[in-house]
Amino acid sequence: MKTIYLSINEKGLLEVLDYNTMTLELTLDIMNEYDKSLEKWEEIKGEFELLNKSYAVSSSIDFSEEFGVDGSILNSFINSMLTFEINTENFVELV
Repeated sequence: MKTIYLSINEKGLLEVLDYNTMTLELTLDIMNEYDKSLEKWEEIKGEFELLNKSYAVSSSIDFSEEFGVDGSILNSFINSMLTFEINTENFVELV
């Protein structure tokens, strides 16, 4: 499983990279296309380790406003990225 590494590029776009290889996996415009960005993340999130909710960030995340990204929107988006649901459709109910 991949570990999430987040960065903000000079255009104010959130970049999702694989921490181990530093390979760019996805670029998201969370300020202008929040919902669409979440949809794009949903398509690839299965490749990343989410159970322990650990991820790494570049310093650009700490200074997101300098890149035109609102800190509260960024925090909300990251929280949404790390939230996952366990599919219980095929679970057997224990009585």
